[in-house]
Amino acid sequence: MVNFNNATLTAKVNSFVSEFGAHTQLIRYGQFYITNRLIEDAIGIIQTTLQTNPIIMLTPGLFESAMAEVRNYFYQPASTLNPSTFRTLMTNLNLPPELNAILAPTPAASDEVRQLYNMVWGNTEVGAGPPWLGSHPTIDKIKAAAAYEKDKCFPVLRALAAKLLKKRGVALLHTANKISEGAMAGAVLQGPAPDGTNPVPQQTIRHNNPAALPSIYAKMRAAIDMNAVVQCGVLSGVSHEHSAFPTPEHYVMPFTYGTLDGLNVFLAWDPDAGASNFRETTWGSGITCLFALPDRLSTAIDAPDLIGGIETNKFSPAFGDHLAHKARHCYQVYYVQTLPL
Repeated sequence: MVNFNNATLTAKVNSFVSEFGAHTQLIRYGQFYITNRLIEDAIGIIQTTLQTNPIIMLTPGLFESAMAEVRNYFYQPASTLNPSTFRTLMTNLNLPPELNAILAPTPAASDEVRQLYNMVWGNTEVGAGPPWLGSHPTIDKIKAAAAYEKDKCFPVLRALAAKLLKKRGVALLHTANKISEGAMAGAVLQGPAPDGTNPVPQQTIRHNNPAALPSIYAKMRAAIDMNAVVQCGVLSGVSHEHSAFPTPEHYVMPFTYGTLDGLNVFLAWDPDAGASNFRETTWGSGITCLFALPDRLSTAIDAPDLIGGIETNKFSPAFGDHLAHKARHCYQVYYVQTLPL
């Protein structure tokens, strides 16, 4: 197995991250930016409140254990956040009544979330830092944000690419360096479709013309050398179940390339940032690795890393992830588009 702790690739990740200055939440939170910012704000309010409680602050270890409980509550899937569980948490931690504001009904939550989303992604500026969201976080807003952002990988990738390209001063890409490949290299979907059974049957991308792949990889590298980026459409996870092939289920954005233990790779930004957070590296959330192999472009290091190397139990928290080198969601590329268009 490869060693992802590669100094050269890590330096390239750090260089990419540095382009966002003090606003790295754009890449670390990705398409769930508003969800995570609201959670971050809620945790911050509770932390500040706890720090004003002399009993908690003067009892060794009590503040740390209390904050651990708070984080455990908010770091569960947003759709499962339960107000009654939060009330129990407040009682157990002896939190003051003013924190009931986090439980306040928020009838306009969906409208507020859309406005916040447009504030962040509706312009081409990276910004000097995270913008103030302007309103008190509530559980209703967090849940509304998670529901709204769950299918925003395409527009968020395009929006982040626009911010990055403007900062780099890249408005045009020479025609010779442009790529627009749907069902690239004769991509087809193979394997049984999901049928409700568990484990879920695995599907893979096969290329009828794999001889075309090296040329596509070369064009991707040439575009990246011109300070452009690449949008890749993928089969995400175990099977193609969130869209009809050949419409991609998800998108990732290669931004640089290199080698890893002799294998050609592209480093890519994942809008579903929490799905790509390699534990054995310092890359942080939102960064994945696509291996440019002779027969496929994917997160798989080799055939065994793909066929039989994916968690297929749909009830597992790691469903769709590679079993080795966690946490690494499986992506198989079959659509490539250079940006700017």
